Amino acid sequence: MKFSKPYFAIFVACISTAQAKPKAKETIPIPAELSELVVYTYDSITASGGMSSLIEKEFKKQTGKDLKWKAGGDGEWIASQLETDFKIRKKSGADIVLGIDEPMYPRVEKYLVPLKTPLTVKERRDAIRKQNFPKLAIFDYGYFTFIADTEYRPLELFAKNWSEFFAELNGPRWILEDPRTSTPGFGFLALFSSLNPSEKTWAKLKLRTLTYAPGWSEAYAAFLKGSAPLVWSYTSSEAYHRSKGESRYRALIMNGGHPMQIEGVGIVKDSELAQKFVTILLSKEVQEKIAETQWMYPARNVTLPDSWSELREPMRLPAPRENLLRAQQIETWKSSVGK
Repeated sequence: MKFSKPYFAIFVACISTAQAKPKAKETIPIPAELSELVVYTYDSITASGGMSSLIEKEFKKQTGKDLKWKAGGDGEWIASQLETDFKIRKKSGADIVLGIDEPMYPRVEKYLVPLKTPLTVKERRDAIRKQNFPKLAIFDYGYFTFIADTEYRPLELFAKNWSEFFAELNGPRWILEDPRTSTPGFGFLALFSSLNPSEKTWAKLKLRTLTYAPGWSEAYAAFLKGSAPLVWSYTSSEAYHRSKGESRYRALIMNGGHPMQIEGVGIVKDSELAQKFVTILLSKEVQEKIAETQWMYPARNVTLPDSWSELREPMRLPAPRENLLRAQQIETWKSSVGK
């Protein structure tokens, strides 16, 4: 769900462990009856050029086993699918869930088992050292913002704080993601709701929103086609464009900070193979490539590539308490924008 997350692969076409490390070529013995792991995730991870191919290659190399990916349109699909599994089948079709974020975690925690190999605090990047989830290992994170087409409006003409930005009545239109089906979409709604919007501000939101796309991939694709000059995405989307030599698309950076999205991996069905998946995902070898496959900040404190050199990591806005009132926020949004 990021320009990263292979999103750019889609669009151009239209932790290590807290325990002692095993020896270099040592592999964990895997029971013969387990020939593959089933992984629930979102579609941009499995898109061409996405992170799935990177993980598959390393996983096959170290275990000799295969991964079976089942992907939905956005991160919200993962939680919904897991809930449906247990409600209807009384068990999960997945061994692993990849791409669970902070607001989603309370919904899925009861289905997950403890992890044996999370990153230690010292191994993490500074921004996430205080973030802990008992049954989730953080593998990447990013900051929500609008990406602007600066051929429509120069970057310096945009407001530098969220309140002023949303107060502009006749500003450029934007593409948002549906908060009912999209994790970035709910990230936007949580931010907007935290500003205590008046009826007039809700009216401005409705006026300036071109559409609510089902997920991040659809939203960004429409943006790149020129449907609107702004799209709700990630600050790191700019790094993707810079890697392609493009300076047209820029991230809006606000003085007060940005909402952070933290993404994690969890185990539904415990096995040595599942625990090995987590170890591989958090390894230095994989984490060094997160920035240019996911286009998100890696959880592990590894060196970022040159394409990120001009990207300033913004301040994090405190997660609003309203995140706990997801259903209430969505009902308010529906009544305010006519959904």
